[in-house]
Amino acid sequence: MDLTTASHHDFESILVKEIFLEKSYKRPQLKYLNEKDICEKGTISIKNIINENNLLNEFNSINKNFQNFLENLEIFFYNSESIEDYGWGCAWRCIQTLLKTLINYLNSNLLFEYKFNKLLNTNINFDHLFLNYGERKGLETIFLNKNKIINTNSKTNDNKDFELLKILKDKEFAPFDNTNGWAEPFILDLIAYDLEILNGNLFLINGYPENAFAPKEVFKKIINFEEFLKILFDNFYNNQNPLPIVIDDSVLCLCIIGILQRDKIAFEDDLQNIIEINNQIEDEQKFFYELLICDPHVKLNIDGKSCIYTVILDHKGKLLKEKFLFNKTLYGTRFNFIEKNYMIYIPPKF
Repeated sequence: MDLTTASHHDFESILVKEIFLEKSYKRPQLKYLNEKDICEKGTISIKNIINENNLLNEFNSINKNFQNFLENLEIFFYNSESIEDYGWGCAWRCIQTLLKTLINYLNSNLLFEYKFNKLLNTNINFDHLFLNYGERKGLETIFLNKNKIINTNSKTNDNKDFELLKILKDKEFAPFDNTNGWAEPFILDLIAYDLEILNGNLFLINGYPENAFAPKEVFKKIINFEEFLKILFDNFYNNQNPLPIVIDDSVLCLCIIGILQRDKIAFEDDLQNIIEINNQIEDEQKFFYELLICDPHVKLNIDGKSCIYTVILDHKGKLLKEKFLFNKTLYGTRFNFIEKNYMIYIPPKF
């Protein structure tokens, strides 16, 4: 490559390669798709597909605030921006989805009382986020700033830093450290803080996922499924400008972008085929919960719109059905609040 004519995009690609080779990572570099594929690898603005998607039409009736959310929601998924991240970039795509949706709010003047100058002046492309928030030292600095108690006594501050860094010591939480470039909600929380998006929360559902990279101590508390439902309803019904809730089981990272409560009668047609996943429905079950999912684990050249589907759960979190999941071989593998543990990032209210 002639470095005298190389673009900023080229320099970032070179830098990523050098970073990975220096540390001997199994995944050697970011790979860019061929130029002929670029036009096929974009994002999906939900406002452009609401009318042709029955699921979105149902959820669009929640309230005016949720309609504004769907109007501004922009989804990133595998191979967006012509970067080949299939198999490892799902959390990064969820991070981009949340940040871009917030930017769209700001550009629509729906959050005119908030400035977010740093966010608006930040490039949220995959390669930029990956380069700037993948290295351990930088993430440790953000973590210290986020948790530091202001004290004029430098010795006290040094002790505080030492205690905070002990939390991170034995965990390969940084994407450049964990051999596959993965991010998690913890990385989103640090990025959000660095971009002055404050007061988001990190929670665990049921417990700590055994294979998570993030330290257990960074999560505020452990909640159960019933408490999680309350958070979802509060975020999407009582929030003037909702944002996606990011959920991660330490293998798959997705965005939840809506919730509906249905009674048993309303779900009668759906429940006729419930045996696809689970034929055990309790007689006393009165309500079911339908979560609207934005899933980055698709390739746009298959069908980007298929990243939208719903899951139906009972009041205990048992998965009953998935509607319009893009790959039927994946049925039952993503949501199981009876047996699995999850990490979640809950965005702040605006």
